[in-house]
Amino acid sequence: MENYSNNLLQNLETDNIKKIIQFLREKNCDYIEDILEDYLDLFAIDFDIFQTKFYNLNKKYNNSFLKLASENMNLLEEFYN
Repeated sequence: MENYSNNLLQNLETDNIKKIIQFLREKNCDYIEDILEDYLDLFAIDFDIFQTKFYNLNKKYNNSFLKLASENMNLLEEFYN
Protein backbone atom coordinates (compact mmCIF):
# COMPACT_ATOMS: atom_id res chain seq x y z
CA MET A 1 0.00 0.00 0.00
CA GLU A 2 2.91 2.33 0.59
CA ASN A 3 3.57 2.30 -3.17
CA TYR A 4 0.28 4.05 -3.89
CA SER A 5 -0.89 7.58 -3.24
CA ASN A 6 -3.64 8.30 -0.76
CA ASN A 7 -5.60 9.82 -3.63
CA LEU A 8 -5.57 6.53 -5.53
CA LEU A 9 -6.53 4.54 -2.46
CA GLN A 10 -9.43 6.88 -1.71
CA ASN A 11 -10.70 6.67 -5.29
CA LEU A 12 -10.92 2.89 -5.36
CA GLU A 13 -14.50 1.68 -5.46
CA THR A 14 -15.26 -1.75 -4.03
CA ASP A 15 -17.93 -2.56 -6.62
CA ASN A 16 -15.60 -1.64 -9.48
CA ILE A 17 -12.81 -3.79 -8.02
CA LYS A 18 -15.21 -6.73 -7.65
CA LYS A 19 -16.37 -6.38 -11.27
CA ILE A 20 -12.80 -6.34 -12.57
CA ILE A 21 -11.80 -9.32 -10.42
CA GLN A 22 -14.85 -11.28 -11.58
CA PHE A 23 -14.07 -10.38 -15.19
CA LEU A 24 -10.47 -11.58 -14.82
CA ARG A 25 -11.66 -14.80 -13.17
CA GLU A 26 -14.00 -15.42 -16.08
CA LYS A 27 -11.00 -15.00 -18.37
CA ASN A 28 -9.14 -17.62 -16.29
CA CYS A 29 -6.55 -15.19 -15.00
CA ASP A 30 -4.62 -17.01 -12.29
CA TYR A 31 -2.47 -14.10 -11.11
CA ILE A 32 -5.09 -11.63 -9.91
CA GLU A 33 -3.37 -11.28 -6.52
CA ASP A 34 -0.14 -10.27 -8.27
CA ILE A 35 -2.02 -7.66 -10.28
CA LEU A 36 -3.60 -6.32 -7.08
CA GLU A 37 -0.18 -6.05 -5.46
CA ASP A 38 1.73 -4.55 -8.37
CA TYR A 39 -0.93 -2.78 -10.46
CA LEU A 40 -3.59 -1.73 -7.98
CA ASP A 41 -4.25 1.40 -10.01
CA LEU A 42 -5.75 -0.77 -12.78
CA PHE A 43 -8.65 -1.38 -10.43
CA ALA A 44 -9.35 2.35 -10.32
CA ILE A 45 -10.17 2.29 -14.04
CA ASP A 46 -13.93 2.26 -14.58
CA PHE A 47 -15.01 -1.31 -15.30
CA ASP A 48 -16.53 -0.52 -18.70
CA ILE A 49 -13.32 1.21 -19.79
CA PHE A 50 -11.21 -1.61 -18.34
CA GLN A 51 -13.25 -4.17 -20.25
CA THR A 52 -12.96 -2.24 -23.54
CA LYS A 53 -9.22 -1.82 -23.10
CA PHE A 54 -8.85 -5.50 -22.26
CA TYR A 55 -10.65 -6.57 -25.43
CA ASN A 56 -8.53 -4.19 -27.52
CA LEU A 57 -5.31 -5.50 -25.97
CA ASN A 58 -6.43 -9.09 -26.30
CA LYS A 59 -7.12 -8.49 -29.98
CA LYS A 60 -3.73 -6.81 -30.42
CA TYR A 61 -2.02 -9.85 -28.85
CA ASN A 62 -4.00 -12.47 -30.82
CA ASN A 63 -6.25 -13.46 -27.91
CA SER A 64 -3.24 -14.21 -25.71
CA PHE A 65 -2.97 -11.02 -23.69
CA LEU A 66 -3.40 -12.60 -20.25
CA LYS A 67 -0.97 -15.41 -21.04
CA LEU A 68 1.64 -12.96 -22.29
CA ALA A 69 1.03 -10.62 -19.35
CA SER A 70 1.57 -13.52 -16.96
CA GLU A 71 5.05 -13.87 -18.45
CA ASN A 72 5.69 -10.11 -18.55
CA MET A 73 3.43 -8.08 -16.30
CA ASN A 74 4.83 -4.86 -17.78
CA LEU A 75 2.31 -5.45 -20.59
CA LEU A 76 -0.40 -4.40 -18.12
CA GLU A 77 0.93 -0.86 -18.41
CA GLU A 78 -0.70 -0.72 -21.83
CA PHE A 79 -4.00 -0.24 -20.01
CA TYR A 80 -2.83 3.31 -19.28
CA ASN A 81 -2.51 4.25 -22.95
